[in-house]
Amino acid sequence: VPLTRAEFDILEMLARAPNRVLSRDQLLDGLMRSDEAPTDRMIDSYVSRIRKKMGTSDFIVTVTGIGYRFVPSPS
Repeated sequence: VPLTRAEFDILEMLARAPNRVLSRDQLLDGLMRSDEAPTDRMIDSYVSRIRKKMGTSDFIVTVTGIGYRFVPSPS
């Protein structure tokens, strides 16, 4: 599945911390090396695009008001 650099970076950060909630700020910090300055709303857009490209949203769980959690084996 082709992903942009930012999408890949977010997916990698989440996958490296399975079952742990990562805040939007933590994900933003991981993207700061890119040329554009991402915002917390951009994180939401990136996650939405990742879910759409992967064909499922089961493995990235939204934790309302906090961030996202990667679930390796969704139930």
